[in-house]
Amino acid sequence: MGQVAPPSYEDRVFSLAQRVDSAMDDIASEIRPVPSVASPLSDRLWRESRSAIRADALSLDIAIDLASEAFDVLAVYAGGFDALAHRFWRYSHPEGYAEPPTSAEVASYGGVLASYCVWLDSRIGELVSAAPPTSSILLLSDHGMETINSSSAFRASDPPSLTNSAHHRSAPAGVILASGPRFRRYVSATSRVALRTVGDVYDVLPTILALFGIPAGLDMPGEPMLELLAEAEASRVPKRIDSHDSGWSRADSTCCESERRTADELDRLRALGYVD
Repeated sequence: MGQVAPPSYEDRVFSLAQRVDSAMDDIASEIRPVPSVASPLSDRLWRESRSAIRADALSLDIAIDLASEAFDVLAVYAGGFDALAHRFWRYSHPEGYAEPPTSAEVASYGGVLASYCVWLDSRIGELVSAAPPTSSILLLSDHGMETINSSSAFRASDPPSLTNSAHHRSAPAGVILASGPRFRRYVSATSRVALRTVGDVYDVLPTILALFGIPAGLDMPGEPMLELLAEAEASRVPKRIDSHDSGWSRADSTCCESERRTADELDRLRALGYVD
């Protein structure tokens, strides 16, 4: 207990968690419709990915459940595709590796990334439908993915640094989609080449603040993405102030760092190749 704020929502959230847990096998079958093959590595990668899939399913269920209520900002993080792409990129792009997965592994796991996108798109669609029609919606991915370990042997006994097959160290840029009456209307791009650079991850928060008429702080990196905003919105972006920081956040950021890094969190980061 104590994981939900305000506490009055705790029973509601835990009820949703129980529902997700009971549906996990069905969700897993939707994402990987072909039964698992008896491969120690691929089975391990899939087993390690289930927690990320569950986290997305629960986060989105909670968001959809709350979407009809009054709120200023509803923010949802879905990290499941990132976790799956680190592990299963090689199964979707076997031609890029000296030691490709077997044909049986490709049949079982090669469609996982595409299926996950379909599943995630469906859930996001439910969330958008549940939100008020005047909502301003920002959907973003902060990075793309690229092949790594192309010459690795991919042995089940190897650490994640050698069995993960994709990373985003120098991968293609991420994307941002904006929808709603307060954003400028554009014709959708038909290819990646047609996409324009409108900002970076540091520009997201100042853009959200601008929609609320709240000035960004001079100590914030990034600028409002005026190219995304409708003309009327862009014309009334407030001038910056020195800071919104009263000092408590700086003090808080330096305390108890070792306590925050729990064993479970470190294990998750190791499995994705972020920590040796």
